[in-house]
Amino acid sequence: MISDLARIFNVEWHLKTIQTHRSSIDLHWRRAQACLMLQVVIGQERVSQSRDTFCYLRVLCSFSSALSKEQQEELKREGSRTNGEALGRKRPRLTERLAEDMDSSMEIAEEDDEDYGEKESRRPARGATRGRRKRRGDAALLRYTVPYGGKKKAWCWASYLEQERAIAAPSKLFKEYQSFPQCKNGFRVGMRLEGVDPEHPSMYCVLTIAEVLGHRIRLHFDKYSDCYDFWVNSNSPDIHPVGWCEKTGHKLHPPKGMKDEEFSWSSYIKLNKIQTAPKALFQNQNMTVTPSGFRVGMKLEAIDKKNPSFICVATIADMVDSRFLVHFDNWDESYDYWCDATSPYIHPVGWCQENGRTLTTPPGYPEVKNFSWERYLAETNSLPAPARAFKVKPPHSFQHNMKLEVVDKRNPALIRVATVVDTDEHRLRIHFDGWTDEYDYWMDADSPDIHPAGWCAKTGHPLQPPITPQDMFETSEQSGCPTPGCT
Repeated sequence: MISDLARIFNVEWHLKTIQTHRSSIDLHWRRAQACLMLQVVIGQERVSQSRDTFCYLRVLCSFSSALSKEQQEELKREGSRTNGEALGRKRPRLTERLAEDMDSSMEIAEEDDEDYGEKESRRPARGATRGRRKRRGDAALLRYTVPYGGKKKAWCWASYLEQERAIAAPSKLFKEYQSFPQCKNGFRVGMRLEGVDPEHPSMYCVLTIAEVLGHRIRLHFDKYSDCYDFWVNSNSPDIHPVGWCEKTGHKLHPPKGMKDEEFSWSSYIKLNKIQTAPKALFQNQNMTVTPSGFRVGMKLEAIDKKNPSFICVATIADMVDSRFLVHFDNWDESYDYWCDATSPYIHPVGWCQENGRTLTTPPGYPEVKNFSWERYLAETNSLPAPARAFKVKPPHSFQHNMKLEVVDKRNPALIRVATVVDTDEHRLRIHFDGWTDEYDYWMDADSPDIHPAGWCAKTGHPLQPPITPQDMFETSEQSGCPTPGCT
């Protein structure tokens, strides 16, 4: 009967707001009683097809569908009994009963709407709560105490910021890979992997994890001296699981003393009984690659990072995911570097001429004064990287005197308390607190070696507090090293 009634009046069975509260048994019961009452009288009196009646029927039909068969049978018996008793009395007019039940039904529906609205209004509040919880977590990291000076002294960010009347660089200014990690560092000492040689960025080598500190790992070139070891973050895009080079067509340089044709991972692992780093630990394996207009072999103009006053003729030598390797024509690979389409160090062909800058031609190229890109592209049988492929990187928002944690490039095992003392559009001048200005240096604002205050406490990496004159005297006296602050 209910479904017939619904078809007759073209009733919408799924009223969103009311269905949200269909768990209320009392509400179902009352709707079903009203529905059965209407079922009894529908064949005896004519129901007005007014707007209010249709609204009423939508409410009845929506809730009656939630009742079990047993409940419906019981209600039918109750409805029949009630109808029989009503035959001896004067039956109220249908329109009056509809109006009365309609008022009752819509009052409850309005209450349901209010409840639903109240729940909806609480959603932003929950988001705000999460935000407050995150801020409290960040504040707790700043209160973390760092022991130093043979554990006789203690230091914490919160007290230091208050003492210096300074502010920590907000975490929102940092890139995702610079900020607080979302998962633990699963790498362990002794694991093998493949990775880029930082001194020769075009080379992939066999590497062993020699040390783990927080979310950083020290990598060792197999069969080479420890003096070549280097540090990277565990989420670095420059490290890959065993077999990656073979899979992607890159040349893997074997351990020292082994020839390329002699090396295979399977025999090397079996012979040395070594453990390889699980693929799941490499965060760059699940990256979403955004297509770009760059291709290997294309030409461009690029700034030499080691000599920033030079803008040189360059070639895209390799591509991995959304990054590519810039190689300077006729220069050795030690000047190469990896970047992406937003790098401020690269420009399309013709940029120097358009902007009145001097373009440094490849060493040994005969036509230095009369260099022509059109002729050079024809001679090298190459294409220019399309101008549309170059993207503009927005300037950073770091400000003077903001505090942060930075890797000391002179001793990369250490992370020190530092201050931003100068900025340009894409770089920061870093000063290590407690040290003289001679140790200051510029670094890219998106460098993986800068982190927000509290990063070391969060990841379990030791932090080097600002050094005082007394600390310099004590450590130099104890260690015998003439370098101030050396431990």
